[in-house]
Amino acid sequence: STSVLQARSGVPILQTRHTAGHQDPKKKITLYHGTPMSNLKEKMEHMVTKWPPTGKGDLSRTGGVYLTNSLRAAAQWACYGKSTSDGQEGGIIEYTWDGESSWPSKIDYQNFIYANFADMLKSSGSLSRKEAKAKVAELVAFSKKHDMFEGPMETAEPKITDHFWQYAIVDMEAFKTHAKMTAGYKVACSKIVPGNSLKLDDTQGPVAKFSKAVTKELALTKVEA
Repeated sequence: STSVLQARSGVPILQTRHTAGHQDPKKKITLYHGTPMSNLKEKMEHMVTKWPPTGKGDLSRTGGVYLTNSLRAAAQWACYGKSTSDGQEGGIIEYTWDGESSWPSKIDYQNFIYANFADMLKSSGSLSRKEAKAKVAELVAFSKKHDMFEGPMETAEPKITDHFWQYAIVDMEAFKTHAKMTAGYKVACSKIVPGNSLKLDDTQGPVAKFSKAVTKELALTKVEA
């Protein structure tokens, strides 16, 4: 399967990013959820629910609450995700993850590869149907052992950064206990530059500590629940 994977243009970037250091979920960190503006208040009032994997690189095969540590990356998802945006305004929810969960983990690289390239591996014949079924079972078992896991996500969306880092909270009790919503924001999509303009540590929060220049650049408007 290695030669098949290497034929895909994003693989070297993803492999490099898998070893990159990102904010540690075993510590207190700020995370963001991007959503269409039409859903923002509902999600703020009633809590984000567990969503099934999209098939576009989500790191869980059992579903989860999908977050990232970059507000700008979350804004790209809200503004340019094909299934999430009207292209005019995006919604961002900011959370504080308290770092006190016993079971956050960085996804194993082999599981990461399968999570990101499952469809290609099956269609290319790199994995037999039996092998693919076993791998899915392994991923499901992995998800059940952890509250959250993190890793680079291949979004398959040309307007969303290749540097998207996902934190998938797969246990809803852990989400209720350890993730506290701190604010909601509206962004004007015209202010969100698409594509690979982001650095790995771009716009890590909380928003309250952003410079006035960044807040103005992103045209952030606080939204009350």
